[in-house]
Amino acid sequence: MKKFRSVILSLLTGLLLTSCLRQSVPPLSEKPSGEEETAVPEEPSEASSQKEEDGEDISEEAGDDASEEAGEAPEEELPAWAGMTFLLGDASLTLPFSFSEIGDTWSVDPENSILPADAVLSPGERTMDSVPLISESWDEMLVTAGFVNLSGKELPLEECSVWSITMDATWAGEDERPSLSLPGDLTWGNSAEDIKASLGDPSVEPFYSESMFYSSYTYDWKFVRDMELVVYDEEGLTMFSLSSLENP
Repeated sequence: MKKFRSVILSLLTGLLLTSCLRQSVPPLSEKPSGEEETAVPEEPSEASSQKEEDGEDISEEAGDDASEEAGEAPEEELPAWAGMTFLLGDASLTLPFSFSEIGDTWSVDPENSILPADAVLSPGERTMDSVPLISESWDEMLVTAGFVNLSGKELPLEECSVWSITMDATWAGEDERPSLSLPGDLTWGNSAEDIKASLGDPSVEPFYSESMFYSSYTYDWKFVRDMELVVYDEEGLTMFSLSSLENP
């Protein structure tokens, strides 16, 4: 029993000595206490010394060189379609446009709108893009719009601006559609090939419905300007949507 205790005591003593030694020796990354680092002054190069003698500002010159190397990032060119201008009937419209520009032909559908008939918007307020519009001249068209108040006072919807418009002529005959010219000179009945030839490849992979036989093409610019086109295999372009979240 005494031998066992002696062995245990010897082990404990060894562990304590080892711990003390570890604590007394500082890591290589640490300075011994009481010592201060002494900075070694860097000798100026001959070139910098000469520039200082000549009175040249070395820091400004270095900044100029860095600016020249970095250069300014070129502004991204705006795609032609992203101008948000199109022709509807006799009106040339650029989003966002005043609703009064189409107010003679279109009006808010009070029966199908979730907004009250006397709805007003505060300055800067906007609706969703699903406010239904109706027209006695084009009653087979399905049309929705998004409104925004760009003024400094409260306004009823009819006095606000339109930031988004969607027109679906799928169920309207050729003589039941208003005349239309979209960006790229596209109009009702254009094919998918016409769209690609005019606008190039869409921003995302086109969606194709195998059950309904139509394709959806989406063109996007910086997530603030958007155009979507729906093209049926036989009827061609039957629906478009334009939206701009930018305010003038």
